[in-house]
Amino acid sequence: MAEVSPGLDGSTVPGTAGLDARTFWTLLAGNTLTMIGIGFFLPILPLLIAARGGGAAVVGLIFASGVVARALVQYPAGWLSDRVGRRPVILGALFMYALIFPLYALPLPPVAIIAVRFVHALAGGSYEPASIALIADLTRSDRRGAAFSRLRASDTLGLLIGPVIGGLVAGLRLEYVFIAGAVVCLCAALLLLRLPRAARLSAAPPGPEQQVRSRSLLWMLAPVLALAAPIFWTFGIFDAVWSLYLTSRGATPFLVGLSFATYALPIVALAGLAGGLTDRLG
Repeated sequence: MAEVSPGLDGSTVPGTAGLDARTFWTLLAGNTLTMIGIGFFLPILPLLIAARGGGAAVVGLIFASGVVARALVQYPAGWLSDRVGRRPVILGALFMYALIFPLYALPLPPVAIIAVRFVHALAGGSYEPASIALIADLTRSDRRGAAFSRLRASDTLGLLIGPVIGGLVAGLRLEYVFIAGAVVCLCAALLLLRLPRAARLSAAPPGPEQQVRSRSLLWMLAPVLALAAPIFWTFGIFDAVWSLYLTSRGATPFLVGLSFATYALPIVALAGLAGGLTDRLG
């Protein structure tokens, strides 16, 4: 059984066989807060653009700029986390993400928000590979399905809570949502300061997973990525259009947020079960 690196208390998360409990729950709590901050603003952003005179095409461009930025930053952020460590990348990304939030509240024209969203997504996209890599560092390969599922469940828990609260805040003033999002993400960054500076299970003996190069792995996964593309295309349309569609039918910002929350609820409920099945069935 793998040993926990020096400096950690040795307590582990049940069912994960070696995952340091303090690090794991700190990361999950910070991740949930981060996603609450994201859930604050994503359903409300199209409403802000519409209120400033931007049409559906501008909303689509703003969401597309975020997707492009996240795609571009994933590999550099993962590479950087391998070089300088997971913790600095996680903290740097979160502090930058929190600091960019207030820019949305400025009286910027809708077209200018395309650039703001691009930079914002660069910061947010840097956080994800480092947090996933940290979970992988701390978990045996035959228990990573359960560990990753808990990370994804914490994502969705944040997206369950955030849109509802964000919808209530937006009922006061749309711009307040982005200030609140900044505060929540800043709190997440402060919480994640508790992450240990070095946390990793001792190296496992070489196996097939260590022998696959990144380019070969990408080629092996190409069919899965191709099949997933239409799904994410649909997600992109949903994120950009759903809030505008509901408000065109008379929905309040609170009901828009509530609709996002109901979407997240079954994912939170079933994520742990699905992750456990991947460890048992492959």
